Amino acid sequence: MSITLTIDGKKIVAEEGMTILNVASQNGIKIPNLCYDGRGELYGACGLCTVEVEGIPKLLRACSTKVSDGMVAYTQTERVKASRKVALELLLSDHTGDCVAPCSKACPAGTDCQGYVGLIANGEYKEAVKLIKEKLPLPASIGRICPHPCEKQCRRQYVDEPISIAFLKSFVADMDLLGDTYTPTIEPDTNKKVAIIGGGPAGLTSAYFLRKQGHSVTVFEQMPQMGGMLRYGIPEYRLPKAVLDKEVKLIEDMGVELKNNVNIGKDISFDQIKEDNDATLVAIGAWNSSKMRVQGEDLQGVWGGIDFLREVALGNKPEIGKNVAVCGGGNLILDWILYFIVYNFIIGHELIYINFFHNSFCFTPHILSFLIVFPITLITGFWLNKHITFTQSSLQGYKQLYRYILVVIANILINYFGLKLCVDIFGLYPTPSKMIITIITVVISFFC
Repeated sequence: MSITLTIDGKKIVAEEGMTILNVASQNGIKIPNLCYDGRGELYGACGLCTVEVEGIPKLLRACSTKVSDGMVAYTQTERVKASRKVALELLLSDHTGDCVAPCSKACPAGTDCQGYVGLIANGEYKEAVKLIKEKLPLPASIGRICPHPCEKQCRRQYVDEPISIAFLKSFVADMDLLGDTYTPTIEPDTNKKVAIIGGGPAGLTSAYFLRKQGHSVTVFEQMPQMGGMLRYGIPEYRLPKAVLDKEVKLIEDMGVELKNNVNIGKDISFDQIKEDNDATLVAIGAWNSSKMRVQGEDLQGVWGGIDFLREVALGNKPEIGKNVAVCGGGNLILDWILYFIVYNFIIGHELIYINFFHNSFCFTPHILSFLIVFPITLITGFWLNKHITFTQSSLQGYKQLYRYILVVIANILINYFGLKLCVDIFGLYPTPSKMIITIITVVISFFC
């Protein structure tokens, strides 16, 4: 039996027994819903399909309300919209599903970790790099130094261990640099000029995306080379500068003009830069070392971590004397220790005194590094114990720090001799070797 009703001012002929949602859908009127399936009786559980019907004081759920002859319904009144908004907020307040992968949500750059890991597993390296560079134009460099919060959220850890996401990022970026390098499509010229002050990761990233949009970009950098903290705050063993140079060159090849050794205010005024360009971005970074706020830290001979490493990166030899005390407990302390170990052969330190405060170290090397550590443990063990004295004001013993020093040495070998290619031997996910490596680590601790 046919009946006549009106929805949003439109007269409609429908069959008796149909719901408002069915009739609306058949006549091109969209009513939002989440729980409608059509294969069973519905009760409007989601609450998003509410409509207002003349003569009825309360709102009705379109998916479960049957039409009647002469019914007049409205789907877009202010009252209906407010009701749907509240229903959606209630649904989201207790939502536990992963609309976005936890690893991607944890990534500071917002990269699609799940996506590019899957592409790498399928051997689609070019597509993986393309996906990464939608958010991150320096993957080979960043992949080596990233603290990878994504791996702490990786769901694979509930099965065996997290995926080595950061390592995979640098791996596929290295593969790209070795072959037919991916070059993004550049939009037509906009005739707009942008100046970027600072050639560090922020400045280079901005230049990459601005150039992709078709703008003319010039980067002004005070230091002799581009890279900022990637070059002057991170040692060679952690980030080979040849890798950084290649990634900077890719940005330059896109048409970005790079100007080094430019001191703003001396070589060119800030006003002149603003006058010559349509927009100016200041990305000068954070070049000052963190202060301990203790008496005497401004005395001669006291170095901040960043200041010290910058001098080393510039090829200078900071005056540090023969007795050295290092205060800290993060990644930076490992960079300092490595420098002192190597520098010892030149000036002959009598004592390296290390005082660390944290409960745990931030440095987390790739699991394959331990395969290199074990053979060199006995060789380096006696020398390290002889020249380094440890104290602690936390629960951690010196053995942990000692092991990490060995891992630092192992990473030098990995970076300089390409031992990262071991991944081709052990596979991208070296889970089967986990037990063996754990045993090796325990053995190392006994030798420390």
